[in-house]
Amino acid sequence: MRPPRPSIQERRLAGELFAPSGLTANQNTFHRRDVVVAVASAHVDGANADRVAELAERMLQKPEVVPVTRGLDPRFTTRELIAAENLIVEHAEQGRCRDAGLLDERQVIQALHGLSLSEEQRTVVCAIAGSGNRVDTIEALAGTGKTTCAGALRAVYEQAGYRVLGAAPTARAARELKERAAINDSRTLDGWALKLAADPEALWFAQLSGARAQRQPAVLIIDEAGMAHTRVAADVIDRAMAADAKVVAIGDSGQLSSVQAGGWLGALTRRLGSEELRQVMRQRDPAERRALAKVHRGEPGTYLDLKRSRGQLTAARAPGGSRRRAR
Repeated sequence: MRPPRPSIQERRLAGELFAPSGLTANQNTFHRRDVVVAVASAHVDGANADRVAELAERMLQKPEVVPVTRGLDPRFTTRELIAAENLIVEHAEQGRCRDAGLLDERQVIQALHGLSLSEEQRTVVCAIAGSGNRVDTIEALAGTGKTTCAGALRAVYEQAGYRVLGAAPTARAARELKERAAINDSRTLDGWALKLAADPEALWFAQLSGARAQRQPAVLIIDEAGMAHTRVAADVIDRAMAADAKVVAIGDSGQLSSVQAGGWLGALTRRLGSEELRQVMRQRDPAERRALAKVHRGEPGTYLDLKRSRGQLTAARAPGGSRRRAR
């Protein structure tokens, strides 16, 4: 027998749960319990537990839902969100070695002359300018000088005649691009999405002299990409590709997830590799730099041992007398 057709209410509920504004509005994935809570909340007049559990299970069988992990507590996502992430990955894969933003090595070295950069930062800038990729990524730990690196990329490309634009998921990060990296035309990704929806040629043309607009090659630098909303990033990157712009995404895919669903930077890194900034410049102590790098890799023991050996870590007794908390 064919399964019964879903009722209008059931179809409406599935549309709400798995739309961009639904369960994946603020996170990439969701659990079965999230669906149960959402189904129960939809029954404003109440419903028994069996009815809620049955309907939640039917929701998880909808074609819009894709299992991400299995096991005792499986996670799910939506086909729509996967499509947005895949769009970014496809642009990056298809844009490999296309001479996008490709600069001569001597040109890059000359532009970097006089800039205060670490050897690692200098290597990353040279690699980006010499890759020819339409989409490049830089995995950067906190404190490694990613804004400094963005400023160096700006200097290199502006000297080569490119228009350099900045984007970030938050107004604060966009302001840092403008003030610290000197990328004057910086705005939030949402801001770029709105601007490009209204003016698709905004990345193509710049006012070069007076009121005369000419086409100028462009580089779009996305800062804090590890925190950037997947759907908005996909929209902006798609439009940047249509405008023949080069995109450089800088961030840390290991950061806490953003307010809205993110994670595309990690997908690019896993599939295509990435340039890396690992040397923490914020800490001058080499031992602390190495220890912090291990913390990021999920190995906190070295950092705790270092702090303990320096008398900077103390244990506090929790209520009941057991030593549980460290300061």
